[in-house]
Amino acid sequence: MKIIIATGIYPPKIGGPATYAKGLEKALQSAGHEVRIMTYRLEDHLPIGIRHLFFFFRMLIVLSGVDLLVSLDTWSVGAPATFAARLRGVRSVVRVGGDFLWEGYVNRRKLSLPLPYFYSSRPELTFKEKIIFSCTRILLRMVDTVVFTSPWLRDIWFHPYQLQLERTAIIANCSITQTESSGEARPRSFFWAGRPIFLKNLDRFQEAIGLAQKSYSDITFQMMTESTHEAVLGTIKTSAVIAVPSLSEVTPNLALEAIRFGKPFLLTENNGLHDTLRGCAVFIDPLSVADMAKKITELCDANRYRDQKEKVLQCTLGHSYDDIAQEFLAIASQ
Repeated sequence: MKIIIATGIYPPKIGGPATYAKGLEKALQSAGHEVRIMTYRLEDHLPIGIRHLFFFFRMLIVLSGVDLLVSLDTWSVGAPATFAARLRGVRSVVRVGGDFLWEGYVNRRKLSLPLPYFYSSRPELTFKEKIIFSCTRILLRMVDTVVFTSPWLRDIWFHPYQLQLERTAIIANCSITQTESSGEARPRSFFWAGRPIFLKNLDRFQEAIGLAQKSYSDITFQMMTESTHEAVLGTIKTSAVIAVPSLSEVTPNLALEAIRFGKPFLLTENNGLHDTLRGCAVFIDPLSVADMAKKITELCDANRYRDQKEKVLQCTLGHSYDDIAQEFLAIASQ
């Protein structure tokens, strides 16, 4: 098959969609398919609307003769790519790895509103946000299949976006059982990596670190925002605990990387893999500094840390990019 993967970011840029795009690309190529990546270039420097139009025309050109389009978001590349695919008669799949509308709403207003409560609370939207919501709902009706990484977000989106269950699918994120040695970790060292935006809840978590330092003054917390995926993995190896304190995480990739290297991790209770990770995660209330400080302090205790590390090492996850590629191909053949 001739397949195009549309993604807003791609290595060397860091982030979940970039890592996912690269992993899926390699797996599809290994299976014998011709794969092309379409990502933002000039679009990064264009205003909203114009960048979508520019990407639409780029997609319209390259979609000729393509068998399958896989878009890794609903708005930045998903909307223009899907409209172009519809005109070209190309089968299209959109993977929902996050919630663009909720992210923008929370980040602009600096409002601590976890994703599960966003749609149920029916917040007042700006004109721009109403356009995003309406365009997303139209897109989800146009696309052949909407792929979610877990039932969690599909359930949240089901009524607001009027989803048709038979046109949705679940493809879990890449998650590999711990197989890689990480060496010696720095005691009581906590680590986070990603985009330093409001919904990542870093100010509140740093406040919790400060409270925990009253009990353990040697606690350190390192943040990495501008780096390569390889550098992030290198720091995970030398850290004791990985922190994911976001208001919500649809696909907590950093937590999955922690499992890969057998590292205990703190994870927001509002996440799409809550049931899957129940046996090995230390869940935290992202709105409670006291709860986060308590969990941080607990993991500083040597015995508690050892017990939690053992739970992570016993966590059996095994969903590779090869599995993911085959699941996308199965959808394309329906």
